[in-house]
Amino acid sequence: MGRLTDFATYLASRVSILTDAQNTLLALQAKYETFYQEVNAIRERELGQITRLVGDADELPGWLAEALEQARLAAEKEFDAKLQRLKTERDEAAIEAEKTRARSTEDEREIRAKNQDLDQKEEALKERSSRLARRIEAYNWQIREMGSGFGFFKNLFAMRRLTTEREAIEEEQAAVTAKIESLRAEWARRESEYGKREKGRKDRWLDEKLRAAALTSKLEVLTAARFRIVAQSAVERALSSRKVRPDEPKPGDPPCPRCQSSNSGTSHFCRMCARQLKEDRPDLEGSLEEFAELDHHHRRFSEGMRACQQIIALVKGILCGFQAFQKSVQSMIDSERRHGLSALEVDVPPAALEYGRNLEEFARIVRADRTHHPKEFGDQTRGFAATVFTESRLEQFFEALGQELSRRAKAQWG
Repeated sequence: MGRLTDFATYLASRVSILTDAQNTLLALQAKYETFYQEVNAIRERELGQITRLVGDADELPGWLAEALEQARLAAEKEFDAKLQRLKTERDEAAIEAEKTRARSTEDEREIRAKNQDLDQKEEALKERSSRLARRIEAYNWQIREMGSGFGFFKNLFAMRRLTTEREAIEEEQAAVTAKIESLRAEWARRESEYGKREKGRKDRWLDEKLRAAALTSKLEVLTAARFRIVAQSAVERALSSRKVRPDEPKPGDPPCPRCQSSNSGTSHFCRMCARQLKEDRPDLEGSLEEFAELDHHHRRFSEGMRACQQIIALVKGILCGFQAFQKSVQSMIDSERRHGLSALEVDVPPAALEYGRNLEEFARIVRADRTHHPKEFGDQTRGFAATVFTESRLEQFFEALGQELSRRAKAQWG
Protein backbone atom coordinates (compact mmCIF):
# COMPACT_ATOMS: atom_id res chain seq x y z
CA MET A 1 0.00 0.00 0.00
CA GLY A 2 1.21 3.47 -0.81
CA ARG A 3 2.02 6.30 1.56
CA LEU A 4 0.51 9.73 1.96
CA THR A 5 3.45 11.21 0.06
CA ASP A 6 2.57 8.94 -2.90
CA PHE A 7 -0.98 10.28 -2.71
CA ALA A 8 0.43 13.82 -2.86
CA THR A 9 2.63 12.85 -5.83
CA TYR A 10 -0.44 11.62 -7.71
CA LEU A 11 -2.24 14.92 -7.10
CA ALA A 12 0.85 16.83 -8.24
CA SER A 13 0.89 14.84 -11.49
CA ARG A 14 -2.76 15.77 -12.17
CA VAL A 15 -2.03 19.42 -11.40
CA SER A 16 0.93 19.34 -13.79
CA ILE A 17 -1.23 17.89 -16.59
CA LEU A 18 -3.93 20.50 -16.05
CA THR A 19 -1.41 23.34 -15.84
CA ASP A 20 0.17 22.30 -19.14
CA ALA A 21 -3.26 22.04 -20.74
CA GLN A 22 -4.22 25.46 -19.42
CA ASN A 23 -1.03 27.04 -20.79
CA THR A 24 -1.62 25.40 -24.17
CA LEU A 25 -5.20 26.66 -24.22
CA LEU A 26 -4.09 30.19 -23.36
CA ALA A 27 -1.54 30.14 -26.19
CA LEU A 28 -4.20 28.87 -28.60
CA GLN A 29 -6.60 31.55 -27.45
CA ALA A 30 -3.97 34.23 -28.13
CA LYS A 31 -3.47 32.86 -31.65
CA TYR A 32 -7.20 32.63 -32.27
CA GLU A 33 -7.65 36.18 -30.97
CA THR A 34 -5.10 37.45 -33.51
CA PHE A 35 -6.89 35.70 -36.37
CA TYR A 36 -10.28 36.87 -35.10
CA GLN A 37 -9.14 40.48 -35.06
CA GLU A 38 -8.01 40.12 -38.67
CA VAL A 39 -11.32 38.57 -39.72
CA ASN A 40 -13.15 41.39 -37.95
CA ALA A 41 -11.00 44.12 -39.54
CA ILE A 42 -11.42 42.74 -43.08
CA ARG A 43 -15.15 42.26 -42.50
CA GLU A 44 -15.48 45.90 -41.42
CA ARG A 45 -13.54 46.99 -44.51
CA GLU A 46 -15.82 45.03 -46.82
CA LEU A 47 -18.89 46.32 -44.99
CA GLY A 48 -17.79 49.92 -45.53
CA GLN A 49 -17.12 49.23 -49.21
CA ILE A 50 -20.55 47.66 -49.71
CA THR A 51 -22.24 50.54 -47.90
CA ARG A 52 -20.66 52.99 -50.34
CA LEU A 53 -21.55 50.81 -53.33
CA VAL A 54 -25.15 50.48 -52.17
CA GLY A 55 -25.42 54.25 -51.79
CA ASP A 56 -24.11 54.80 -55.32
CA ALA A 57 -26.05 51.99 -57.00
CA ASP A 58 -28.95 52.83 -59.33
CA GLU A 59 -30.51 49.42 -58.79
CA LEU A 60 -30.02 46.71 -56.17
CA PRO A 61 -30.71 42.99 -56.24
CA GLY A 62 -34.31 42.34 -55.18
CA TRP A 63 -33.43 40.38 -52.06
CA LEU A 64 -31.02 43.11 -50.93
CA ALA A 65 -33.44 45.99 -51.56
CA GLU A 66 -36.16 44.24 -49.54
CA ALA A 67 -33.82 43.30 -46.71
CA LEU A 68 -32.38 46.83 -46.60
CA GLU A 69 -35.80 48.43 -46.25
CA GLN A 70 -36.63 46.34 -43.19
CA ALA A 71 -33.15 46.66 -41.75
CA ARG A 72 -33.06 50.45 -42.13
CA LEU A 73 -36.20 50.91 -40.01
CA ALA A 74 -34.77 48.69 -37.28
CA ALA A 75 -31.38 50.44 -37.45
CA GLU A 76 -32.97 53.90 -37.18
CA LYS A 77 -35.08 52.82 -34.22
CA GLU A 78 -32.08 51.33 -32.43
CA PHE A 79 -29.86 54.34 -33.17
CA ASP A 80 -32.45 56.86 -31.99
CA ALA A 81 -33.04 54.84 -28.82
CA LYS A 82 -29.30 54.89 -28.15
CA LEU A 83 -29.20 58.66 -28.67
CA GLN A 84 -32.07 59.10 -26.24
CA ARG A 85 -30.31 56.99 -23.61
CA LEU A 86 -27.17 59.08 -24.00
CA LYS A 87 -29.18 62.31 -23.73
CA THR A 88 -30.81 61.04 -20.55
CA GLU A 89 -27.41 60.13 -19.09
CA ARG A 90 -26.03 63.54 -20.09
CA ASP A 91 -28.96 65.40 -18.52
CA GLU A 92 -28.74 63.33 -15.33
CA ALA A 93 -25.02 64.07 -15.05
CA ALA A 94 -25.64 67.80 -15.55
CA ILE A 95 -28.44 67.80 -12.95
CA GLU A 96 -26.28 65.93 -10.44
CA ALA A 97 -23.44 68.40 -11.00
CA GLU A 98 -25.81 71.31 -10.35
CA LYS A 99 -27.15 69.63 -7.19
CA THR A 100 -23.60 69.18 -5.95
CA ARG A 101 -22.83 72.85 -6.65
CA ALA A 102 -26.00 73.93 -4.84
CA ARG A 103 -25.14 71.77 -1.80
CA SER A 104 -21.69 73.35 -1.77
CA THR A 105 -23.15 76.86 -1.84
CA GLU A 106 -25.61 76.09 0.96
CA ASP A 107 -22.93 74.46 3.10
CA GLU A 108 -20.66 77.48 2.60
CA ARG A 109 -23.47 79.81 3.70
CA GLU A 110 -24.11 77.71 6.80
CA ILE A 111 -20.46 77.48 7.79
CA ARG A 112 -20.05 81.23 7.38
CA ALA A 113 -23.09 81.87 9.59
CA LYS A 114 -21.74 79.48 12.22
CA ASN A 115 -18.29 81.02 12.04
CA GLN A 116 -19.79 84.47 12.41
CA ASP A 117 -21.61 83.27 15.53
CA LEU A 118 -18.34 81.87 16.87
CA ASP A 119 -16.56 85.14 16.07
CA GLN A 120 -19.16 87.11 18.00
CA LYS A 121 -18.88 84.77 20.99
CA GLU A 122 -15.10 84.97 20.88
CA GLU A 123 -15.14 88.78 20.74
CA ALA A 124 -17.50 88.91 23.71
CA LEU A 125 -15.26 86.56 25.69
CA LYS A 126 -12.15 88.52 24.73
CA GLU A 127 -13.81 91.75 25.93
CA ARG A 128 -14.78 90.03 29.15
CA SER A 129 -11.21 88.75 29.55
CA SER A 130 -9.87 92.29 29.07
CA ARG A 131 -12.20 93.65 31.76
CA LEU A 132 -11.10 90.94 34.15
CA ALA A 133 -7.44 91.67 33.37
CA ARG A 134 -8.01 95.34 34.22
CA ARG A 135 -9.68 94.40 37.50
CA ILE A 136 -6.78 92.09 38.35
CA GLU A 137 -4.32 94.89 37.65
CA ALA A 138 -6.35 97.21 39.90
CA TYR A 139 -6.27 94.64 42.71
CA ASN A 140 -2.54 94.22 42.24
CA TRP A 141 -2.04 98.00 42.49
CA GLN A 142 -4.08 98.21 45.71
CA ILE A 143 -2.20 95.30 47.22
CA ARG A 144 1.15 96.87 46.34
CA GLU A 145 0.08 100.21 47.83
CA MET A 146 -1.16 98.63 51.05
CA GLY A 147 1.94 96.51 51.36
CA SER A 148 4.45 99.37 51.05
CA GLY A 149 6.36 100.39 54.17
CA PHE A 150 4.69 99.83 57.56
CA GLY A 151 1.33 99.60 55.81
CA PHE A 152 1.98 95.89 55.35
CA PHE A 153 1.26 95.24 59.03
CA LYS A 154 -1.57 97.72 59.18
CA ASN A 155 -3.37 96.42 56.05
CA LEU A 156 -2.53 92.72 56.37
CA PHE A 157 -6.12 91.51 56.70
CA ALA A 158 -7.39 93.84 54.00
CA MET A 159 -4.61 92.67 51.68
CA ARG A 160 -5.62 89.03 52.29
CA ARG A 161 -9.21 89.85 51.35
CA LEU A 162 -8.07 91.64 48.19
CA THR A 163 -5.77 88.74 47.30
CA THR A 164 -8.65 86.28 47.67
CA GLU A 165 -10.86 88.45 45.49
CA ARG A 166 -8.05 88.79 42.91
CA GLU A 167 -7.55 85.01 42.81
CA ALA A 168 -11.26 84.51 42.20
CA ILE A 169 -11.09 86.98 39.31
CA GLU A 170 -7.97 85.21 37.95
CA GLU A 171 -9.84 81.88 38.03
CA GLU A 172 -12.72 83.48 36.18
CA GLN A 173 -10.30 84.89 33.59
CA ALA A 174 -8.68 81.44 33.18
CA ALA A 175 -12.13 79.96 32.58
CA VAL A 176 -12.86 82.66 29.99
CA THR A 177 -9.51 81.97 28.30
CA ALA A 178 -10.35 78.25 28.20
CA LYS A 179 -13.70 79.05 26.57
CA ILE A 180 -11.91 81.15 23.96
CA GLU A 181 -9.55 78.26 23.19
CA SER A 182 -12.52 75.89 23.04
CA LEU A 183 -14.28 78.17 20.56
CA ARG A 184 -11.15 78.35 18.43
CA ALA A 185 -10.83 74.54 18.48
CA GLU A 186 -14.50 74.26 17.47
CA TRP A 187 -13.88 76.70 14.62
CA ALA A 188 -10.85 74.69 13.46
CA ARG A 189 -12.86 71.44 13.62
CA ARG A 190 -15.71 72.91 11.60
CA GLU A 191 -13.29 74.32 9.03
CA SER A 192 -11.55 70.96 8.71
CA GLU A 193 -14.81 69.06 8.27
CA TYR A 194 -16.08 71.65 5.82
CA GLY A 195 -12.83 71.41 3.85
CA LYS A 196 -13.17 67.63 3.56
CA ARG A 197 -16.81 67.87 2.50
CA GLU A 198 -16.00 70.59 0.00
CA LYS A 199 -13.16 68.59 -1.53
CA GLY A 200 -15.44 65.59 -1.97
CA ARG A 201 -18.12 67.77 -3.55
CA LYS A 202 -15.63 69.42 -5.89
CA ASP A 203 -14.39 66.01 -7.02
CA ARG A 204 -17.95 64.79 -7.61
CA TRP A 205 -18.88 68.01 -9.38
CA LEU A 206 -15.86 67.74 -11.65
CA ASP A 207 -16.58 64.08 -12.40
CA GLU A 208 -20.19 64.82 -13.33
CA LYS A 209 -19.25 67.89 -15.39
CA LEU A 210 -16.62 65.91 -17.30
CA ARG A 211 -19.07 63.05 -17.80
CA ALA A 212 -21.73 65.42 -19.09
CA ALA A 213 -19.20 67.09 -21.42
CA ALA A 214 -18.00 63.71 -22.74
CA LEU A 215 -21.57 62.59 -23.37
CA THR A 216 -22.33 65.88 -25.11
CA SER A 217 -19.34 65.39 -27.40
CA LYS A 218 -20.38 61.81 -28.10
CA LEU A 219 -23.91 62.93 -28.91
CA GLU A 220 -22.62 65.57 -31.30
CA VAL A 221 -20.41 63.06 -33.11
CA LEU A 222 -23.16 60.45 -33.34
CA THR A 223 -25.76 62.97 -34.46
CA ALA A 224 -23.47 64.25 -37.20
CA ALA A 225 -22.73 60.69 -38.32
CA ARG A 226 -26.32 59.43 -38.02
CA PHE A 227 -26.91 58.88 -41.72
CA ARG A 228 -23.65 56.97 -42.23
CA ILE A 229 -24.01 54.85 -39.10
CA VAL A 230 -27.63 53.94 -39.82
CA ALA A 231 -26.79 53.14 -43.44
CA GLN A 232 -23.90 50.84 -42.50
CA SER A 233 -25.89 49.22 -39.69
CA ALA A 234 -28.78 48.57 -42.09
CA VAL A 235 -26.42 47.03 -44.66
CA GLU A 236 -24.84 44.83 -41.99
CA ARG A 237 -28.23 43.65 -40.75
CA ALA A 238 -29.42 42.93 -44.27
CA LEU A 239 -26.31 41.01 -45.26
CA SER A 240 -26.01 39.08 -42.01
CA SER A 241 -29.58 37.84 -42.38
CA ARG A 242 -28.47 35.99 -45.51
CA LYS A 243 -26.59 32.92 -44.31
CA VAL A 244 -24.17 31.52 -46.89
CA ARG A 245 -21.91 28.54 -46.27
CA PRO A 246 -18.66 28.61 -48.28
CA ASP A 247 -17.46 25.49 -50.03
CA GLU A 248 -15.45 23.07 -47.92
CA PRO A 249 -11.87 22.27 -48.99
CA LYS A 250 -11.28 19.17 -51.10
CA PRO A 251 -8.18 17.03 -51.46
CA GLY A 252 -5.69 18.79 -53.68
CA ASP A 253 -6.90 22.33 -52.91
CA PRO A 254 -3.94 24.65 -52.25
CA PRO A 255 -3.10 25.47 -48.61
CA CYS A 256 -3.04 28.99 -47.22
CA PRO A 257 0.42 30.48 -47.82
CA ARG A 258 0.49 31.85 -44.27
CA CYS A 259 -0.96 29.22 -41.94
CA GLN A 260 -1.00 26.21 -44.32
CA SER A 261 -4.68 25.53 -43.59
CA SER A 262 -6.66 23.88 -46.34
CA ASN A 263 -9.20 26.04 -48.20
CA SER A 264 -11.61 25.52 -51.07
CA GLY A 265 -10.43 26.74 -54.45
CA THR A 266 -13.45 29.08 -54.50
CA SER A 267 -12.58 30.74 -51.18
CA HIS A 268 -11.68 34.41 -51.12
CA PHE A 269 -10.24 34.25 -47.59
CA CYS A 270 -8.49 31.64 -45.49
CA ARG A 271 -10.99 29.94 -43.20
CA MET A 272 -8.38 29.85 -40.44
CA CYS A 273 -6.38 33.10 -40.46
CA ALA A 274 -8.44 35.35 -42.82
CA ARG A 275 -5.55 35.76 -45.27
CA GLN A 276 -6.95 37.11 -48.56
CA LEU A 277 -6.50 34.37 -51.16
CA LYS A 278 -7.83 36.20 -54.22
CA GLU A 279 -7.78 39.73 -55.58
CA ASP A 280 -10.31 42.05 -53.98
CA ARG A 281 -13.42 42.55 -56.08
CA PRO A 282 -14.47 46.22 -56.11
CA ASP A 283 -17.90 45.59 -57.69
CA LEU A 284 -21.10 45.16 -55.66
CA GLU A 285 -21.73 41.55 -56.66
CA GLY A 286 -18.17 40.53 -55.82
CA SER A 287 -18.20 42.45 -52.54
CA LEU A 288 -21.47 40.78 -51.51
CA GLU A 289 -19.92 37.40 -52.22
CA GLU A 290 -16.81 38.27 -50.20
CA PHE A 291 -18.81 39.63 -47.27
CA ALA A 292 -21.00 36.51 -47.13
CA GLU A 293 -17.87 34.39 -46.78
CA LEU A 294 -16.33 36.71 -44.19
CA ASP A 295 -19.56 36.86 -42.20
CA HIS A 296 -19.63 33.07 -42.08
CA HIS A 297 -16.03 32.99 -40.82
CA HIS A 298 -16.81 35.77 -38.31
CA ARG A 299 -19.73 33.84 -36.81
CA ARG A 300 -17.72 30.62 -36.58
CA PHE A 301 -14.75 32.41 -35.06
CA SER A 302 -17.01 34.09 -32.49
CA GLU A 303 -18.53 30.75 -31.50
CA GLY A 304 -15.09 29.15 -31.36
CA MET A 305 -13.66 31.95 -29.23
CA ARG A 306 -16.53 31.65 -26.74
CA ALA A 307 -16.07 27.88 -26.54
CA CYS A 308 -12.34 28.30 -25.99
CA GLN A 309 -12.92 30.85 -23.21
CA GLN A 310 -15.45 28.56 -21.54
CA ILE A 311 -13.12 25.56 -21.55
CA ILE A 312 -10.27 27.71 -20.16
CA ALA A 313 -12.53 28.84 -17.31
CA LEU A 314 -13.54 25.22 -16.65
CA VAL A 315 -9.93 24.01 -16.56
CA LYS A 316 -9.04 26.86 -14.22
CA GLY A 317 -11.84 25.82 -11.87
CA ILE A 318 -10.79 22.15 -11.88
CA LEU A 319 -7.18 23.18 -11.31
CA CYS A 320 -8.21 25.26 -8.29
CA GLY A 321 -10.03 22.20 -6.89
CA PHE A 322 -6.91 20.06 -7.20
CA GLN A 323 -4.72 22.73 -5.65
CA ALA A 324 -7.07 23.08 -2.69
CA PHE A 325 -6.99 19.30 -2.21
CA GLN A 326 -3.20 19.39 -2.44
CA LYS A 327 -3.09 21.84 0.47
CA SER A 328 -5.22 19.52 2.60
CA VAL A 329 -2.97 16.54 1.89
CA GLN A 330 0.14 18.62 2.59
CA SER A 331 -1.39 19.65 5.91
CA MET A 332 -1.79 15.96 6.81
CA ILE A 333 1.85 15.29 5.84
CA ASP A 334 2.96 18.19 8.04
CA SER A 335 0.93 16.75 10.93
CA GLU A 336 2.62 13.38 10.47
CA ARG A 337 6.04 14.97 10.84
CA ARG A 338 5.13 17.45 13.56
CA HIS A 339 3.44 14.93 15.86
CA GLY A 340 5.62 11.92 15.01
CA LEU A 341 2.69 9.92 13.65
CA SER A 342 3.24 6.70 11.75
CA ALA A 343 3.28 7.17 7.98
CA LEU A 344 -0.32 6.96 6.77
CA GLU A 345 -0.84 4.06 4.39
CA VAL A 346 -3.30 5.05 1.66
CA ASP A 347 -3.87 4.42 -2.05
CA VAL A 348 -5.73 6.48 -4.61
CA PRO A 349 -9.09 4.66 -5.04
CA PRO A 350 -9.39 2.70 -8.33
CA ALA A 351 -12.46 4.69 -9.40
CA ALA A 352 -10.56 7.95 -8.88
CA LEU A 353 -7.55 6.59 -10.79
CA GLU A 354 -9.81 5.67 -13.69
CA TYR A 355 -11.43 9.08 -13.77
CA GLY A 356 -8.07 10.82 -13.40
CA ARG A 357 -6.90 9.25 -16.67
CA ASN A 358 -9.43 11.46 -18.42
CA LEU A 359 -7.12 14.39 -17.72
CA GLU A 360 -4.44 12.74 -19.82
CA GLU A 361 -6.91 12.23 -22.66
CA PHE A 362 -8.01 15.84 -22.40
CA ALA A 363 -4.40 17.02 -22.51
CA ARG A 364 -3.88 14.90 -25.63
CA ILE A 365 -6.85 16.57 -27.33
CA VAL A 366 -5.56 20.00 -26.40
CA ARG A 367 -2.10 19.22 -27.76
CA ALA A 368 -3.48 17.77 -31.00
CA ASP A 369 -3.28 19.26 -34.51
CA ARG A 370 -3.01 23.06 -34.26
CA THR A 371 -4.57 23.57 -37.70
CA HIS A 372 -8.03 23.06 -36.22
CA HIS A 373 -10.40 25.98 -36.64
CA PRO A 374 -11.35 27.47 -33.23
CA LYS A 375 -14.96 26.38 -33.83
CA GLU A 376 -13.89 22.80 -34.53
CA PHE A 377 -11.48 22.83 -31.61
CA GLY A 378 -14.14 24.34 -29.35
CA ASP A 379 -16.72 21.74 -30.37
CA GLN A 380 -14.27 18.93 -29.70
CA THR A 381 -13.11 20.11 -26.28
CA ARG A 382 -16.58 21.23 -25.23
CA GLY A 383 -18.01 17.86 -26.22
CA PHE A 384 -15.39 16.09 -24.10
CA ALA A 385 -16.01 18.40 -21.16
CA ALA A 386 -19.78 17.98 -21.40
CA THR A 387 -19.49 14.24 -20.76
CA VAL A 388 -16.38 14.04 -18.56
CA PHE A 389 -15.97 17.33 -16.68
CA THR A 390 -19.52 17.47 -15.37
CA GLU A 391 -20.19 18.81 -11.91
CA SER A 392 -21.45 15.47 -10.62
CA ARG A 393 -18.48 13.45 -11.93
CA LEU A 394 -15.95 15.95 -10.58
CA GLU A 395 -17.74 15.94 -7.23
CA GLN A 396 -17.67 12.12 -7.12
CA PHE A 397 -13.94 12.15 -7.93
CA PHE A 398 -12.97 14.54 -5.14
CA GLU A 399 -15.36 12.87 -2.67
CA ALA A 400 -13.77 9.49 -3.40
CA LEU A 401 -10.33 10.92 -2.65
CA GLY A 402 -11.49 12.64 0.52
CA GLN A 403 -13.43 9.66 1.85
CA GLU A 404 -10.48 7.31 1.31
CA LEU A 405 -8.15 9.67 3.19
CA SER A 406 -10.62 9.99 6.07
CA ARG A 407 -11.21 6.22 6.25
CA ARG A 408 -7.51 5.35 6.34
CA ALA A 409 -6.64 8.14 8.82
CA LYS A 410 -9.39 7.00 11.20
CA ALA A 411 -8.33 3.36 10.93
CA GLN A 412 -4.62 4.04 11.48
CA TRP A 413 -4.51 7.12 13.70
CA GLY A 414 -7.84 6.77 15.44
